[in-house]
Amino acid sequence: MEQKTFRTLLVAGALGLWALAGSVLLLGQSFEAQVTGLVKDQSGAVIPDAKLTATNLATRTSYSSVSNDQGIYRFPSLPPAQYQISCTVKGFKRFEQGPVTLQVAQVLELNIGLEPGQISEQVTVTAAPPPLDTQTATLGQVVTTRSIQNLPLNIRDPLALVALTPGVILGASFGNGGGNDVGRNFFKSDFNVGGGRSGSQEILLDGAPDTTPDINRGVINPPVDSVQEFKVQAQSYDAQFGRTSGGIVNVITKSGTNSIHGVAYDFERHSVLDANNWFNNANSQPLPSFQRHQFGGNVGGPILKSKWFAFGDFEGLRQAYPQTSLSTVPTLLQRQGDFSQTFTNTGTLIRIYDPATVVTLPNGTRQRSPFPQNKIPAGRFSPVAQGPLQYIPLPNRPGDPLTGQNNYIYSADSILNSNKYDLRTDANFSDNTRMFVRFSRQEDTRQVPGTLPLPAGGGRLTTDHY
Repeated sequence: MEQKTFRTLLVAGALGLWALAGSVLLLGQSFEAQVTGLVKDQSGAVIPDAKLTATNLATRTSYSSVSNDQGIYRFPSLPPAQYQISCTVKGFKRFEQGPVTLQVAQVLELNIGLEPGQISEQVTVTAAPPPLDTQTATLGQVVTTRSIQNLPLNIRDPLALVALTPGVILGASFGNGGGNDVGRNFFKSDFNVGGGRSGSQEILLDGAPDTTPDINRGVINPPVDSVQEFKVQAQSYDAQFGRTSGGIVNVITKSGTNSIHGVAYDFERHSVLDANNWFNNANSQPLPSFQRHQFGGNVGGPILKSKWFAFGDFEGLRQAYPQTSLSTVPTLLQRQGDFSQTFTNTGTLIRIYDPATVVTLPNGTRQRSPFPQNKIPAGRFSPVAQGPLQYIPLPNRPGDPLTGQNNYIYSADSILNSNKYDLRTDANFSDNTRMFVRFSRQEDTRQVPGTLPLPAGGGRLTTDHY
């Protein structure tokens, strides 16, 4: 694709997102990082009015700060990324340190020591010990881009990596996204953080709540390749975070950079490589066909270098998951009205009573007489019952030797068709005016078979739009 055409598409997408956003001010919990510290000389004296700049190495966007009378500086709102931090003061050598990696919701203390000299001279720090978060009491763990992209994930669900965090316990439905009944996305957030209930944590996506109103579970689940990182905060989080008695899961998506980057993928899984299950083998049933096609891609880049960026993604999932069920259907004798061979599990004959023989006894109770030989005459068959009986299949296995139960085995596919996409644009109008807009959409159609073939088998067809 030519760069001009690509840029035209990015501009159109970005303008569309801003049109959706309108003039509404949207406020959310913070996912951005902060950097603060002291500017001092070699004697330990603080230096006021020092000019500091934090430059995003991917977008070349710059953020400015000035140290106050106590020598304290602060960058209060930096998108998580790698930065170059620089400091200049007249009479001192220029200071630079980088790359400094800032993670989601991190508050980094970075003290700067300046050396006397000309401003044209420079002191560069390229390696430093890992910084400690001394500014907050928050306990948590960041799951980075490298972990999200490199660790194996069933059905490519990035939220599954919350299990890497100490204090997280997975619930019974967690990870059901890869099972036979894929379910809504809230199954993927069935976990407990710091002793809280599974419906008590707050899940944030780019600072905005990402939970259902009914049971407070996850809604939008971006593709793996579109998640930059996320942080699980177990306890002692800031007052800005509410709506939770458990933990905070703070997810951030990727944005465009000064370089055009993209990825396309297609993951395939087929039953031809799988073994048949025990129940099918025992009943001479073939292996049901299992297919999973997961495909998509993303692309991001600049609209105006260092000023305006766009990022978009799409992921589709087409899955047919085999499901085997065991049930009980009427035998050939029972279809003919003959229940002389119908017994309980203790061997007792199950009597069939004639509703036309009801009599009232002297004590007021009513009593019916059983059909002779426990057989219903053909002339007494109900036409209403005979209609649906033709759609119920005959037994395909012996069933229980005494009761005849579990005499039908049925295999069918649980089908999922899913499409989701995200569009994001970031703009830096000036040092004091910056914004980003993201639009996410997901559509799922799930068809779960019943225990019998249609039309008798039932099943469930569900469509969700997020």
